Amino acid sequence: MKTKLFEKLWADALTQPNKELYVAEYGYPDWFDEIGQGPDEIIEILGNIHDVAHMDLRTMLKTAGLKQVDLCRRYGIPKRTVDDWISGRNR
Repeated sequence: MKTKLFEKLWADALTQPNKELYVAEYGYPDWFDEIGQGPDEIIEILGNIHDVAHMDLRTMLKTAGLKQVDLCRRYGIPKRTVDDWISGRNR
């Protein structure tokens, strides 16, 4: 999936709190073939994007099996920034 498409899907997921409506709103656009091999796979991918878009960072890290320090090292993010995200001081 291209970055631009992912960014659109992510932004759409953030604006639609209902997962079923988020998935159903798309119909069957041309780009479906770019992200999956059939309706079931596409529904799963869109559902996963929606789920993660609505997770807090602590849950995301736990789901991915990462520790805060792993995120900091992998992406060069200061630990203080990650702490602020997790505590809710910054989004």
